[in-house]
Amino acid sequence: MANKQTNNTIVVFAKAPIPGEVKTRLTPFLTADKAAALHRHLIKHTLRTVASLPDYNIELWVGSQHSWWQELAAQYDLAVFQQRGENLGERMSFALESALQRSAQVVIVGTDCPAISPQYLQQAFDGIEQHGIVIGPADDGGYVLLGLNQPLPILFNKIPWGSADVFATTVARLQQAQLHWFELESLMDIDRPEDFIKLQQQRPDLTDDLGI
Repeated sequence: MANKQTNNTIVVFAKAPIPGEVKTRLTPFLTADKAAALHRHLIKHTLRTVASLPDYNIELWVGSQHSWWQELAAQYDLAVFQQRGENLGERMSFALESALQRSAQVVIVGTDCPAISPQYLQQAFDGIEQHGIVIGPADDGGYVLLGLNQPLPILFNKIPWGSADVFATTVARLQQAQLHWFELESLMDIDRPEDFIKLQQQRPDLTDDLGI
């Protein structure tokens, strides 16, 4: 896919929906197969959401090769890239720096937050225009979105990824560097059994066909 004539790119980070390798914190509440099915649903939901913004480039950055990626590339008109790095911070930093070579403003999201909407993404890009940096907190202490208009390696080095301190540590780095940022509304990630129960109540369209 050739880049559209836009200064905005949305980077989506995704893992292959392989049972036993994704959504492991949801097992044994869910079986490995059902956890992988949920992960697959969340990927498609995220891509449908970002694809509803027709004037933005979409890049799908994947952790491993999988036959499904090219199907998604064709369906949602996106480019597929391979993540590079030893940990999540290195992989995110590389993807953002790469995308910023093609676009002036880049937002990176995962696939764990079904509450991300086109309006939320638009607010993120508006925030980048005004402040240069945007962060969307997650209810569990992480973040669901990060937006930049320039590489900032300090936001990715020695961050306690996967912990409840990711957002606080990132904000502390911004404060130490005396950088200004725009903070979006906090949203829920789907990582734990209690998250899934809330998702069942709020978005049954994403969980009903799992047979739970």
